[in-house]
Amino acid sequence: MKTIRTILPVLALALVCNAWGENPTAKISVETKEGLNTYEMYDSGKMYFSGNNLVIETSENGENKQLAKFKLADINKLLFFSEETASHNIGNRTLSLEIYPNPSSDYLNVSLPTVNSYPYNVFSANGSIVKTGQITNGGKIDIQSLTPGIYFLQIGNVYIKFSKI
Repeated sequence: MKTIRTILPVLALALVCNAWGENPTAKISVETKEGLNTYEMYDSGKMYFSGNNLVIETSENGENKQLAKFKLADINKLLFFSEETASHNIGNRTLSLEIYPNPSSDYLNVSLPTVNSYPYNVFSANGSIVKTGQITNGGKIDIQSLTPGIYFLQIGNVYIKFSKI
């Protein structure tokens, strides 16, 4: 019984230290007209939509917690990457993805850094997938069936905001 009383406080301390000393598991970069902001995400962190805003909470504990809030209208691109792929070269290459015209009423033209074919998803502002497909450099995505509003196009780990008019 004395051994259990000794082990329990040590185990509790170890669990608390592990929760407070968690390591970053991913990064999120948000590009706005003011520039590029990058946040290190921890296991206890979260990202969600609140009204017309994107909210990023890097961690739930006080030591690593960082709170950022962006209006959806101000976001140009979102980039997600894990610590294993978080090199400057990968970030620059993936950020060269472009779509035009933006806003658009019928088609989005896609400019990619390579000739490879990539799967894509189109998300509504509430996070629902509304369209999927494959795209190559110079390809077009038909958005005529979408209702007017703000959407995000995901190709790989890059998300670009666009407006359907």
